[in-house]
Amino acid sequence: MRLVYAANRLTGPHESSAEFCAAHPELLDKLLLRRFYSRERIMTLQAKAEFVEPDLTPLPDDDSATDVLPTGLCITRRFPSSLKSRSRDER
Repeated sequence: MRLVYAANRLTGPHESSAEFCAAHPELLDKLLLRRFYSRERIMTLQAKAEFVEPDLTPLPDDDSATDVLPTGLCITRRFPSSLKSRSRDER
């Protein structure tokens, strides 16, 4: 949630979730948390039961006005436009 909040603070409110996702495709990367957590830490029982602080890079905090998202977080992978307009059942 901190990453979503930080991204929204960076670009402001969006009209829809689709617009937000288009503005922040880096948040759709399934390995995004690995930039913050080692595999060992994120796979612990504690991490699966409750929030644990990351061990690689700190998550953005509520007070940071600059560097809201870590350097290099943006991933340029885009989804084909054909997937954007189709519903989950159609895929």
